Amino acid sequence: MSGLIKSEMYKLLLDRKKWLLIIIAFGIKCTFAFFTMRINVGFSAGIYREYINILSETPEENRGEYIEKEKCRLEEIISAKAQTESDYHNDIISLDEFKAYMNSYYDAEHKQPAFEAILEKYQRYSELPDEERIYYYDLDIQALLGYLGFDYFLFLFAVIFIVPCFCGEYSCGIHPLISVTENGRGKLYFAKITAAIFVMAIISLMFCTADFAIYGIKFGFENCGMPIQTVRRTLFNFPAISIAQYLVLNTVIKVLFDVCLATVICLMSVLLKSAILTAFAVAAAVLMPWLMNSLLPQWINRISVGAGLSGTLLTCSENVLLAVLSIVFHMIITVMLGYILWCRT
Repeated sequence: MSGLIKSEMYKLLLDRKKWLLIIIAFGIKCTFAFFTMRINVGFSAGIYREYINILSETPEENRGEYIEKEKCRLEEIISAKAQTESDYHNDIISLDEFKAYMNSYYDAEHKQPAFEAILEKYQRYSELPDEERIYYYDLDIQALLGYLGFDYFLFLFAVIFIVPCFCGEYSCGIHPLISVTENGRGKLYFAKITAAIFVMAIISLMFCTADFAIYGIKFGFENCGMPIQTVRRTLFNFPAISIAQYLVLNTVIKVLFDVCLATVICLMSVLLKSAILTAFAVAAAVLMPWLMNSLLPQWINRISVGAGLSGTLLTCSENVLLAVLSIVFHMIITVMLGYILWCRT
């Protein structure tokens, strides 16, 4: 690493006030992650686990029969409520018989939502190869995948750290002097870009590590070796890839998109020369296409940096190539445009 790059990284990481703000914000982010990364489903997680344990111990050839019997049993109990109440009011059945039925009715009513989730999972498994039809408790993995979206805290950190990389030179009025020095144009520009990329990659990895550490503390990693397609209500189409492998792939792509975000911030800094204007412009350029995805053409949504930062691109193996091409496209365009503007202003 050249001395010029080290100098630029030192400038980005030097400010004590900035680090104090970062430590406070990072603590808030970890607290937020701990309390929001939770199992949030419309049924009893305990009953869902009971069904999963039963199916995991049931041979493959008998699972369909068990599912059908349980479905008929629950439907029969729930549908008999009106007739049972009528029989009780007409003294056809005793109070004890009515109480016994109502206990079974409340039990069936409580189990019905969890069983519907199991039925949905069973139907999904019927489309998978035999070796991937593994029943395990996956609601914790589902909670993690649901949490790994757009990280607004990371976006805030990126703006705080990267914006001063170029805006600092303009705000101090020393850019005209720098531009006539030996290293003031090309070498200094690429040193700043490289420093911004390094800093952004470090911050991104720090945030990803924090998310996974919090997940491990709350749930553990025992089921991360299972195929990603076995997770309930996922739209992934990755053949023969485990949950752990998907998380590594997702982390790599997310870090690369965060690096891409750093180059976008640098471009906006060179273009607008104001930290406040740059912050608003970056927020508009990155967030608006993602937030307005229903109003924009599909191809714009698929190549936007916001979509990459949110993780919505990685639903199938073909989209990995799309994500890589999107990263390369954005980085080449932003770096070259920034270079042209830096040398001409």
